[in-house]
Amino acid sequence: MLAIVTFTLPSIFFSEPTPSTNIIGRVEANTVVFEHYGGRPLSLDTKITVMFAETPMVMTVGDLLDSASKADGEWNIGEKIVIVNNDPNLPIMRINAIISDTQSNTVVMRGVIQEGSQAVNPVAVTLHADTITTNTAKIYMQYDFRYYIGTRKICFTYIKASVYTANNSAPWNSTGWVQVFNHNGSYNFNLVGLNENSDYFYQAWVQYNSSINITQKVNSSGSINTFRTQSYSSGMWHFDESTGLIAIDSSNNGNNGTLFPADVNEAAQRLNQSQNVVNNRSLRFDGYNDYITVNHAASLSPTNEIAVEGWVKPEFKNEWKGTNLQRINSTMYGTQTYGCYEPDIINITTNRYAIVSRNSVFTGYVYTVNISDNGNITENATTSVCDIFQFEATRCETPRIIKVVGSTDIYAIVYRGPNNYLYMATVQIKSDGKITKAVVDKKTLDSINSNFPDIIYTDNDYYAVVYSSYENYLAANRYVGRLQIAKVTTAGVITAQKAYYNFGASASPTGIMQYLDIIHVTGEYFSIVFRDSDTDGSLRAVQIKNGFVVFVDNVLYKFDNNNISDIPLRIIHVYDKIYAVFYGDKAGTIIRGGVLLTLSISNTATFEDTIAYSTLLPPADWTQFTNPEIIQVDGNIFAISYRISNRAEVKTLEISNAGIITNHTNDPL
Repeated sequence: MLAIVTFTLPSIFFSEPTPSTNIIGRVEANTVVFEHYGGRPLSLDTKITVMFAETPMVMTVGDLLDSASKADGEWNIGEKIVIVNNDPNLPIMRINAIISDTQSNTVVMRGVIQEGSQAVNPVAVTLHADTITTNTAKIYMQYDFRYYIGTRKICFTYIKASVYTANNSAPWNSTGWVQVFNHNGSYNFNLVGLNENSDYFYQAWVQYNSSINITQKVNSSGSINTFRTQSYSSGMWHFDESTGLIAIDSSNNGNNGTLFPADVNEAAQRLNQSQNVVNNRSLRFDGYNDYITVNHAASLSPTNEIAVEGWVKPEFKNEWKGTNLQRINSTMYGTQTYGCYEPDIINITTNRYAIVSRNSVFTGYVYTVNISDNGNITENATTSVCDIFQFEATRCETPRIIKVVGSTDIYAIVYRGPNNYLYMATVQIKSDGKITKAVVDKKTLDSINSNFPDIIYTDNDYYAVVYSSYENYLAANRYVGRLQIAKVTTAGVITAQKAYYNFGASASPTGIMQYLDIIHVTGEYFSIVFRDSDTDGSLRAVQIKNGFVVFVDNVLYKFDNNNISDIPLRIIHVYDKIYAVFYGDKAGTIIRGGVLLTLSISNTATFEDTIAYSTLLPPADWTQFTNPEIIQVDGNIFAISYRISNRAEVKTLEISNAGIITNHTNDPL
C-alpha cells in the first residue's frame, strides 16, 4: 500500500524587538513561504538562510522577491517570498529559518518552520572483511537510504594500501554500482585477484539523485576499513567440513588433523553458516576436552621464524534451542498443583529470586528460588524452591510482580483475577526467601474485564498499571486501553484508582490498545507500546506528575505499520534515547515469528524514529512463536526467551549504543 500525505503546518510568528518587523513562515506543499506582516520594510540585501534537514540554502530578499514587489527596492507588508524545494523528503524534514537584516546587523526572524528529521540523506556503513585468502576477500556493508524514494545504488571501492600510500590521488578500484530495492539492508562482495600478504583499503558507497537537481547523482561513502591477505601457508585448516572427525589441510600439504575425543558426539561441535561463523563453517570447542592433533611432517618443520594465526571467537554469548539447551543447572520447581503458566521473575537479593505464575486451574502462586553466581540452583529433598505461597485461590492470569519502593520486603502483584477483574495483591518476601503465608493486602483495581496488565513505579508511593478492557458491546477491536494509578505504601497497603485514564472513547481507534507494556523514559515521562486497532505496533507517550497526575499525548505513533501478531510486546531500554521492542511480527497476513526492532524515543516519551529491524527465527518457527521476554545481560548483550510450539528457546545478541542489532543467528528469510 502506498500512502501519500500532503499537509500544511500552522503559521509560526517571529519578531525582533528593535527594529520591529513581523514575518510569518510556513510550509505549503513543496514550498516554504515567508510573508511580510507589518513593521518596517526590509532591504533587498536582507539575508535568508533556510536549513532543509542537513542542507543549508542561503539567499537574499533580492534573489527571491518577484520583480513587481522589489521594484521599490524593499520588502514591504503583504509581499511574499516563495522558496521551492522539490525534494520528496520535504514533508518529513525539519526546516529551520533565520532572516538577518544586514543593514542593522540584527536577526529579524529565527525559528523552526516545520518539525521533522534532521537526518534524511542516505548513508553507507563500511563493515568487516572475512573469508580472506592469499588472493581473495569478502567485504561487507550496511546501507540506509532513510526516506529517499528514488533509484538506490550501492558499491565498494578498494585499493592496495601501498599504492595509496605512494600516491593518495591514485584511482580506486570499483566493484560497480548495484541497484537495491530495500530502504536499508546489508550487502557483501567477493574481491578476487588480490596480491598475497598485502594490506588493502576498502570503502562502502551509496548513490542517489540530488534533491536540487534530479539528473545529478550524489555519492555518499562510509569509513575506510582495511584487511590483509594471507601468505602462503604450510598448513591451513578452515574447520569447514560438514561431518566427521577429520580437519582437512587446505594448504595442499596434506597435513590433515584429527578431532578428539574420537566420537562425533563428544568432539568439537561443527557449526554451519546459519550460526554466524567465519567462512561458512567452524568448530565450537567446549573448553574441557575438545582438541585436534596434526601428525609430524617435513612441511611443518621450519628452520626459520614462523607465524601462526587463528580466527578465535570467544563465546561471551551463547545460543541454544529446544531440548539441546545447554544448562548450567535446571530443576522442576512446581508440580501440576503449583504449575507454571505465564511466569514473571524478579530478583530479591543477590542470589534469591521470586517467581509468580498460575497453574492449569488458574490458581496464583509465588515461589522463591536460590541461584548461585555460577548458575547452580539450590535443591532440597522435593523441589528447588526456598518457599511457596498461594496468593490467589479463585482465579489468576498473566501476573506481574514489582518490589514496593522504599520497603525492605514488600512486593506487589497485578493480575487478571476473579470475574476477570483487575486485581493487585501485596505479599511479604524475606531476604532469605521465606514468604509470609498471608496476603498483606488485596484490592480490586477495576471491576471490568481486564487483560494483560503491566505495572511500573512512578513516584512517592504511586504505581501506574496499564491494561486493556474487553468491551462486549463493540463489534470489533474490542480491547480499550486503560491506565490507573494505585497507591501502595511501604507497609503494603493498597489504595485503588488514585487516578484513572481511559485512552479514548470505546469506539475511537486511538483508544483500542492491546498487550500494553510501559517503560519509564525520563523524569515524569513514560512510553507505552501496544497492538493498535489496525493490528499494528504503536506507541503512546504519557506524563505523570507527582506520581499520580496523568497527562496523555493524543498522538498515536506507529513503529510497525504492517501488522503484528496477536501476542504481548516487550520494551527495554538500550542506551540514551535508544529502546528495543521484542514482539511477534507479520508482513501483511504472513506471520514472521519473533522480531526485534530498535527505535529512538524523545525525552518526552514520544516516538522519533525506527533504527533497526531484525527477524530472529527461521521461517519454520514463524507461526509457533509466543511468550516473548527480553532482559539486559551486561552492557550491549541482551537475552531473549520465547516459546516455540511445546519447547522453550533462549538467544543472546548484541544491540549497539546506536541501536544496531548484531551477533545473532542470521536466519534465512
